[in-house]
Amino acid sequence: MDPKHKTAIQKFYHSLIRQTDLHVMVSSLYEKGVFAEHMIEPYNNRNISDTVHKRAFYLHLMRRGPNAFRHLIDTLWENGLWNLARDLDPEGEFHGRPLKANNDRSGNDEGSFISISTKKKEKGKCEAETKKISEARAPSPKPLPPPPLELPPQIDAPPFDVKKCTEPVVDEGNDIKMYDVRGEPRQRIMLIYTYMNFDNDIEAPRRGADRDSDNLKYLFHELGFRAVSFLDLNKEETMDSLRNLPSTLEGAKCVFVVVSSHGYDRHGSSDNDFRCSDGRLISLYDFIEHFSNKALPQLKGVPKVFIFQTCRGKKEQEWPHAPPHVRMPARDSGARPARAQRCERDGAPPPAQRARPPGRTYSDILIAHSTVPGFVSNRIPDEGSWYIQTLCRVFAEHAHQRHVEELLTLVDRRMEATYRLQTSSVDKWGFNSRLYLLPGLQQ
Repeated sequence: MDPKHKTAIQKFYHSLIRQTDLHVMVSSLYEKGVFAEHMIEPYNNRNISDTVHKRAFYLHLMRRGPNAFRHLIDTLWENGLWNLARDLDPEGEFHGRPLKANNDRSGNDEGSFISISTKKKEKGKCEAETKKISEARAPSPKPLPPPPLELPPQIDAPPFDVKKCTEPVVDEGNDIKMYDVRGEPRQRIMLIYTYMNFDNDIEAPRRGADRDSDNLKYLFHELGFRAVSFLDLNKEETMDSLRNLPSTLEGAKCVFVVVSSHGYDRHGSSDNDFRCSDGRLISLYDFIEHFSNKALPQLKGVPKVFIFQTCRGKKEQEWPHAPPHVRMPARDSGARPARAQRCERDGAPPPAQRARPPGRTYSDILIAHSTVPGFVSNRIPDEGSWYIQTLCRVFAEHAHQRHVEELLTLVDRRMEATYRLQTSSVDKWGFNSRLYLLPGLQQ
């Protein structure tokens, strides 16, 4: 898709989510050949909130080739969303058609409501229902987060090959044991929180974060994990998803959690903040607290690996020695505009004193950061972040024979060889056994 058309979709992203009917858009763009049949199946799950599906749908649309934008404009016109079509295409590049007559519109301004025509799908298995949407311009409140959404990786061609195990790794019987992660795929869970777009332009869109998300979902699908993906949640939605962890992670034997957003240091603290889509911040430590033995006692002894693709400050390593193939990146640290100061930190009071649980509060937690404290984390807008790109390829090549701590060591070694600038880091909170992922083995 032409970059200017992607920019237009990003600019009116929230209007598209608010005003369009997902099932009509999916059906129409499928008929126009923008999406193949297997690509639209995840959007037909009526048990999942349309808002979540729409966010994924329009990000996916931006990767569907040079004609996708023209077909989007056609679909908006066909369904009476004329003002939105003009907003997206102000130069009239794809207009060139008369407005449809509508006998029910006498005495009303065309911008005051939306008319959706009946769509029937003649080729596929499902039919789009007749939809009417009124009061389109009135913004609706954001819904509470839906149940976790499990989507297959939406990648047309595998970005890398994941090597599979031919035989299990044997516990050598020494003092460092292996985590037992054998079980069904649904017991190996990867949660991915991606924050790409931010309300009121409080931050620039994190272009390339969608590539990271797609690659991670593909990687962990091949590693035998069930992916639960959250896109552009506001703070309250994020906290609700954390409060629902006991049901989301029920029966889990291995958990990976990825957070990808703008990040900031906390002066005088080893903690960091990351930004939600509404501009509000969450502390990394507060986020991890929801996975502690106190919050999730049923997961004590279960390995929990966190991967944070965020900046941890504003410092930059020197550029003169960068290899010539390294492109100038974007940063995952925002500018903290003055108007956003009031929502950057919530100043939450310390939690109420409660009885201490038996045993340690934290154990079996491994935390991988894309950079070291105080420094930025780099991202190429049309390719993805340095760290996630590297991590995916290293895991794909070596997860069949190396444990996770070794894999993260190889990630940093390759980061140094490739970019020479960004240093990753790893923290262990009682992570005292070896975690082998063993892709390809029947568990």
